[in-house]
Amino acid sequence: MTSSDYRQYLLSTYTLMMTIECFVSLELKELHVPTHVVLGTNAQLSCHWKLSLTDTLYSVKWYKDGKEFYRHVPRDSEPKREFPLPGVDVKNSESSGSSIVLSPVTFKSAGRYRCEVSGERPHFLTVSSYADMSVVDPPNDGPVLSDLNKKYHLGERVQVNCTSGRSRPPCQLQWYINGEPVPSTSSLSPIYKVYEYEHASTTSVLDFILTEQHFRKKVVKIKCLVTLFALYWQSSEKSVLLEKEKLRDIMSPNIKKPNSKPDISDRCGSSLMCTMVDSKSSCDPFVDKKADEGELSMGLIKSAKRTGQLSLCNRGLGTVPENVWKIDELVMDETKEVDFSRSNTNNWWNAEPLKTLDLGSNVIKVVSPNIKYLQHLITLKLHDNAITSLPAEIGELKELMNLSLAHNKLTVLPKEFYRLTELRWLSISHNSLTIIEPDFGDLVMLNFLDLSHNKLTSLPPGMGYLVRLVELNLSHNELQELPPDIVNLRDLKKMNISNNSLKKLLPMGELRKMEVLEANHNDIEELPDFYGCTALKEIYLANNYIKAITEEFCDQMQHLNVLNIRDNKLELLPENISLLQNLKRLDLTNNDLNKLPRNLGLLSQLQSISMEGNRLSCVRQDVIRGGTERMMKFLRDRITEEVVSETRFTNDDWPDKYTLKKSLALMVPARDLSAVPDHVFVAAADAQVHICDFSKNKLTTLPKGFVRLSETLTQLILSANNLTSIAPEINCLTKLQFLDVSKNSLTDLPMELGHLKNLRELVISNNKLTKIPRCVYDVENLEILLAADNKIEEVNVSSDALAKLKNLAVLDLSNNSIFTVPPELGNFTHLRTLELMGNCFRQPRHAILTKGTESILSYLRDRIPTK
Repeated sequence: MTSSDYRQYLLSTYTLMMTIECFVSLELKELHVPTHVVLGTNAQLSCHWKLSLTDTLYSVKWYKDGKEFYRHVPRDSEPKREFPLPGVDVKNSESSGSSIVLSPVTFKSAGRYRCEVSGERPHFLTVSSYADMSVVDPPNDGPVLSDLNKKYHLGERVQVNCTSGRSRPPCQLQWYINGEPVPSTSSLSPIYKVYEYEHASTTSVLDFILTEQHFRKKVVKIKCLVTLFALYWQSSEKSVLLEKEKLRDIMSPNIKKPNSKPDISDRCGSSLMCTMVDSKSSCDPFVDKKADEGELSMGLIKSAKRTGQLSLCNRGLGTVPENVWKIDELVMDETKEVDFSRSNTNNWWNAEPLKTLDLGSNVIKVVSPNIKYLQHLITLKLHDNAITSLPAEIGELKELMNLSLAHNKLTVLPKEFYRLTELRWLSISHNSLTIIEPDFGDLVMLNFLDLSHNKLTSLPPGMGYLVRLVELNLSHNELQELPPDIVNLRDLKKMNISNNSLKKLLPMGELRKMEVLEANHNDIEELPDFYGCTALKEIYLANNYIKAITEEFCDQMQHLNVLNIRDNKLELLPENISLLQNLKRLDLTNNDLNKLPRNLGLLSQLQSISMEGNRLSCVRQDVIRGGTERMMKFLRDRITEEVVSETRFTNDDWPDKYTLKKSLALMVPARDLSAVPDHVFVAAADAQVHICDFSKNKLTTLPKGFVRLSETLTQLILSANNLTSIAPEINCLTKLQFLDVSKNSLTDLPMELGHLKNLRELVISNNKLTKIPRCVYDVENLEILLAADNKIEEVNVSSDALAKLKNLAVLDLSNNSIFTVPPELGNFTHLRTLELMGNCFRQPRHAILTKGTESILSYLRDRIPTK
């Protein structure tokens, strides 16, 4: 090849490479989505791409199941944007376009995640890739080995159970004998027992004949290993001793010992054929009546005779031992074996009748009619079995008070069931009941009733006769309406009717003792009438079709603590929502709200407010995502700038008692007031006003009438007045939580202010303070201190100053005259917001201050002198 040919070759190769570069200007190199993540932990997803030199990144978008939840556009003023999605909670501080952190993951976090990368000019290419992620909940405890004897003979059959803890999904089980894995043919197919929230436990049975191959120093080690993908592995190991026998006594593996349990092949026709509990096959290795009978030992009988209690729970029973039903009728000859005569307390004539019987967590399918012989039974537990029907004779248990039938396969209750008129506690949840007879109303002594997770489409009218009910659970059924007489349940405190098909709720006014109402996941379109429900504290109405919260609701629910009305169709909130003065949690997530009432910020007790997923134009998204504290500050600041419409009046036209009582607020900002008549405070005290706003007036002193509000006032706003001092009498406002005296001429605060132990937020900005007043350090529950725009010269972090404020989360000292920032301030890790801009110090530098609170604190900590 000549030199000219070689140059031509290089030129062609370079041209080809550039052409390829143009065609592959954006390439998705790697997508990492963890296949399995443990419930409640963090999940990190990453997406890596390659851009050509001629292209620029435009955006990175993340999707879950086709819905966008995170977007990163580097050139935007707010590069990161989140879009609310159930189960997806992005940890913004640790996330960027190429890597996001979900914290913490829930079961709703599982799904298909897709990363989409887009470039700008000249090619405007878009590439994407996806991967699936599942969420698992491993067991809390290790596996349990049961039914294993301590000693065995050669040739004897060994059957041992291994049960894992509850997990989602079910765990995998592997057997080991002497450290060697056991082939699956030597163990029965696993049985899965399903519990609430799709959790399940796994049970496996190892079935083998001991041979000389297992003989190692007279010990056989049996181990069960439980695994859940690569996230969880726990094992349980037990050792059994081998009793060495003479060769002539060693039994062939094919010869059964007289006392051994019958081989499965004897009952099923083929060796080791195993079925699930739900199988219709007649071959059920767990239905071994002889073995089940052996579970009722003489020791258990003796204990039951002495205490009146018998527990056979979680023993793998397929049938109930017959002697259980006759335990109260054992004649003296039958009890001689127990030898009651050795102790006076155990004499047969002193025996207690059986009052408590626990047969839960087995695989029982049939309850014998002989249950009628347990006439003194008070508590019967049959939960977590495979029972398909109940015998009519159950109605003869006239003293039965507590009955658990949850997690079975009942489709109907016998008519005789309704003769159990002494029942106080009844759970029939997680069955397949489709109908409840009107005779259900005969169970008039019931206090607790759980019919959840069935297939009920209606309830009989007789439900109203259960007037002693305190707790009622009807959730996860197919109910379309409630019977009218359900409002007769005058003692009802908690009612759960979630996950049904209810379109309307009856007026609840007669349920005067009800404290909690859960009606999530229905088709409810409007709030019911709650007039008279004075004890109601918590209302859950998420995932319905409610369009409005009415003014009547706010008038009636002034004692409400929790209102969850997320995922509805709310378009507007009433102005009188401020009447809900005891509200602590308000969830309005995923509605159709486009604006908020001006006095929402008057809810002084509110500890949690959620508004994500609305169309709010009046609130910035960063405020919404900033949490309750930031949202409430935004709402309160807005109140000071607006005059609430209900309280617009002239100087001579003070609000009447009705206006004060309706709003629970005395709002008179910007009225050019220099004094406040005492009769105004008298009326405010009668109305039990919680909030007073006298901002933007000409007050020079704290009006003396405030002492009348000492028992009710929680918020006091005196900003933008002519105050030069605060009277010591402020210490009488013991309920005060928020105090704003900003934009005045204060040079100090009275020591009596330190007595306000309930004060959470103090605003002293825009005054003439040269230091943080000493009394502030005594307000030990203070969470927010805003002291910007003063003349403060130092930051005192000593043990009798700022260090006393252990709950302080927000400290604003911006625009003051601070010359030095003590490095010890970096130890105040409880601070979530620290503002120091606009002061005289040189360190920390401006570049550090702009990085945020964590960077400032870290910088200061690094400069603490070492001893």
